[in-house]
Amino acid sequence: MALDCLENTTKTYGINMRRGKPRPISTESSPCVEVCEFKKGAEECKGCHRTINEIREWIIMTDEEKRKVKERIHEQRNARW
Repeated sequence: MALDCLENTTKTYGINMRRGKPRPISTESSPCVEVCEFKKGAEECKGCHRTINEIREWIIMTDEEKRKVKERIHEQRNARW
């Protein structure tokens, strides 16, 4: 999306949009650790342990949805030890 188009969308609707959905105001931080790596056949990122869908949708998830993703990651990490 061109920057001018994004600015016009923000001015028109008063919010940022992502794929036709409003981007919710969020207080949840991203679990991204800037080590983005998907091994062949892997379901999740080696760095943050999110699926490709969770990474893509993160920007339009609600805080509740983000917390659920973070809880799943935490549970998986604890189960590995």
